[in-house]
Amino acid sequence: MPVQPRFQYTGKILIVSASWLGDAIITIPTIYGIRSIFPKAHIAVLVKQAIADIFRGVPVIDEIIPYHKKSGVEKISALVSTSQTIKKKAFDLAVLFPRSVRTALICFLARIPSRIGFVSSIRGMFLTEGLQTDRDICSVHQVHYYKKLLTILGEAQFPELPLLIVPDDDKKWAREFLRSESKSRSSFTVGFNPGSTYGEAKQWLPERFAELAGRLHLKHDCEIILFGDSATGSLAKKINSGLDNRAVDATGKTSVLQLSALLECCDVLVTNDTGPMHAGCAVGTPVVAVFGSTNPVTTSPLGPDSLIIRNKMPCSPCHKRKCPEVQHRCMLEVSVDDVENAVLKQLEINSGKRCRIERN
Repeated sequence: MPVQPRFQYTGKILIVSASWLGDAIITIPTIYGIRSIFPKAHIAVLVKQAIADIFRGVPVIDEIIPYHKKSGVEKISALVSTSQTIKKKAFDLAVLFPRSVRTALICFLARIPSRIGFVSSIRGMFLTEGLQTDRDICSVHQVHYYKKLLTILGEAQFPELPLLIVPDDDKKWAREFLRSESKSRSSFTVGFNPGSTYGEAKQWLPERFAELAGRLHLKHDCEIILFGDSATGSLAKKINSGLDNRAVDATGKTSVLQLSALLECCDVLVTNDTGPMHAGCAVGTPVVAVFGSTNPVTTSPLGPDSLIIRNKMPCSPCHKRKCPEVQHRCMLEVSVDDVENAVLKQLEINSGKRCRIERN
């Protein structure tokens, strides 16, 4: 039998988070939906350590349980250890966003009585209620894909968009970081997110990011902040060298909420289809997103202040880590002029909304 909505429910619910930053942010409306069904429940989220901090910006969550995802010989011991930790907390219901067998097995071994999630491969045997995925469910934006899971639980109320509420300590850190690292008092602040965790096929060409940075800095009095993890550092250095190292390089220096706080300082974010793109939207920053190998129907930036730059090729979206055609035409066809014009449009449209965090 499906889990029935219990509006006076006072038990314990475990949400198993998506593993990627962008996906985790996209699930935020569904998390609010769970809270609307179970307003009195204790809601915890099981999430990878690397992105766990993001859920401090979601006030309907009562507890964050971070874990380290292991591989190789440590994989089984980590799975057992995580399930034992969860079992001790005696959850009544688990809502699983990932479609992995591993996460379903963790909740099964933890003896959580009710376990709901998407059915794929053999994981259905570890769930008590599953939602079959079909072409219709998988062809909508992921924010609606995750919401579909709650049809098993009952009628939910959802916010329209993902929203991150950046804590004051992270806003304070962002102000101090910019005071320390900023090299100019420009009229505008433009964030650049040139990397991509999933692979280089999602990346607009680094040399074009560099050219755009030079144009925005010299022609339009924009300060540039470079975002990304430590692996993006080499890209950031190439871009920054063209500006005589006048950009603020934040790559590898932030937690995910510190990243969000800095994004909140930007007038515009120029980005590939990555997690920081969704973080920027979730804190209300206007976004210019370059799409190539991925599908904007399912992963587009959410919110009214978002522009997508894309020249659709016959081979896109291919969802590959590397371009199978070698030429990378989907990104080659996006010119610096295209993105510059989009940034200027965003600056003009949103000129009255800038700098939501004061630096001083």
